[in-house]
Amino acid sequence: QSGQLVGEASGAYLTSPESPLLIYGDNPQAKFIILLRNPADRAYSLYKWMRIHGYETAECFRDALLLENSRVCNDTFFHDNPQYFYNYLYFTTGLYINYITNYLRVFGKKQCLFLISEQLFSEPMTVIQIVLRHLEVDPFCDVPFEQVNRSADVFPRLDADLRRQLLDRYDDSIQELSHVLGLDLRRIWI
Repeated sequence: QSGQLVGEASGAYLTSPESPLLIYGDNPQAKFIILLRNPADRAYSLYKWMRIHGYETAECFRDALLLENSRVCNDTFFHDNPQYFYNYLYFTTGLYINYITNYLRVFGKKQCLFLISEQLFSEPMTVIQIVLRHLEVDPFCDVPFEQVNRSADVFPRLDADLRRQLLDRYDDSIQELSHVLGLDLRRIWI
């Protein structure tokens, strides 16, 4: 219908190097809502998802992180793994600045809305209103919502020391992203 908005959600669009230009070729007016989560927590969450669904063979997150260097350079693994290749790059895909600059270069800041997961968790209605404004929809319309993708509790929490190590490794990327987006992500995440 005329005036109807159509959307799609996929984290893979952010990490796929080809996505911005492919999407632009199909819809140069596309708008994006990019939800950013603490990169260490996101990496561990992705690892848990990959383990639960049988895609990841490393029995602990530290081992999966160690495998990443060999995976990223392995052309056979790139083509023959049973899942989306970038899902195996737990640390690398948390270097958001590398992916966001691709979207900004192709679509510009006006078409991209950047949100922080922690704000969505703590203030869902505020975030929904921000999203509706970005989509040029009445921000005060009634939008029912519920959390439908709760993480399975079959894994222990991310080890605090490993989380700190990851955040130290992410620090430069977080600082650069903070500068590009005009957000103090270090205050939120570190």
